[in-house]
Amino acid sequence: MLNLIRAILKTKMKMRKIVKLDFSPSGGRVHFGNGLLEETKPTFCADTLFSALFLEELKLTGDDKTCEWLNQIKLTDTFPFFLKDNLETFFLPKPIAFNGIDGENKKLTKSIKFIPVDKFKYWIDGKCSESELKHLQEQQLKIGKEEVAQKAQILRSSYIEKDDKGESIKSTELFSVGTFQFEENAGLWFMVEIEDKDYLKFKNVIKSLSYSGVGGKRSSGLGRFNVSFEDIEKQSLLQNLLKVSCKEGRTCMTLTTCYPEPEELDKICFDKSSYKLVKRSGYVFSLSYRKVGENYRKTDFYKFAAGSCFTEVFDGDIFDVSESDRDNHKVWSYAKPIWIGWEQK
Repeated sequence: MLNLIRAILKTKMKMRKIVKLDFSPSGGRVHFGNGLLEETKPTFCADTLFSALFLEELKLTGDDKTCEWLNQIKLTDTFPFFLKDNLETFFLPKPIAFNGIDGENKKLTKSIKFIPVDKFKYWIDGKCSESELKHLQEQQLKIGKEEVAQKAQILRSSYIEKDDKGESIKSTELFSVGTFQFEENAGLWFMVEIEDKDYLKFKNVIKSLSYSGVGGKRSSGLGRFNVSFEDIEKQSLLQNLLKVSCKEGRTCMTLTTCYPEPEELDKICFDKSSYKLVKRSGYVFSLSYRKVGENYRKTDFYKFAAGSCFTEVFDGDIFDVSESDRDNHKVWSYAKPIWIGWEQK
């Protein structure tokens, strides 16, 4: 009974907030890595967001012990939103292999990556008509578009070609950078689940991060944003999806790129699940882990993509992805999901 009371009190102490990122301070341009410099994505994952928050908090306080409150929060990945005629449209990830749409209309679903919250139930029930699917395709374009920009870099002296007289032939080199250009009144949103006592800390950190920026090529001015906050109660349709508990006859979808703990993995019924594995990798930015000029990769980590659907939920964890032969400090990768659910038909 005492444990039950503690659990109830702990639940009451937590809140869920919608956080909106408007990238107009960077001209609406961002670079979210997709493996190649000339490629980009319109969104980024919760583990990238968590790492950015952690490093920003560390920059503000100078002590990693003050960052421990971040280990208690839960995050979704980021997803698009746009504002038109004073009406906000929030998007969710497309459920993986779960739409109930067959025939010729199924071809129309391939180019659709995100589903508006108000159309989500129609999508999973397979009730989207051909005209509605085409409208969903058009809505994707209102978010923004990918662009490729040509940049020039000055070569270091050891890389500069010289002629017979020792004079420089080539001192600069062109390269391509992929960016995503958000349309006016469009941006990204995510959800945070956090204890009341830590909410002010969170607001301070992400406001500081808004000046630093997120994603790549921040030194070129990309990724800076304005941030605003909204109560989850204002989005009743989303709140209803969040309230559905995962039990027999129901399906739950993760809004977070995530991974279960070993004992949770054994309980997943993969025959009844629809999921996609994505490789999460990258470089360590901490200067206490590496020397200036050195690059150390994180250990590759395969996780379930946002939009993966299961009949059993799991809590996940924050996992160590540091290299086994380095003992400077651990490198953490966030993988705790937030779920939505619905009844199967």
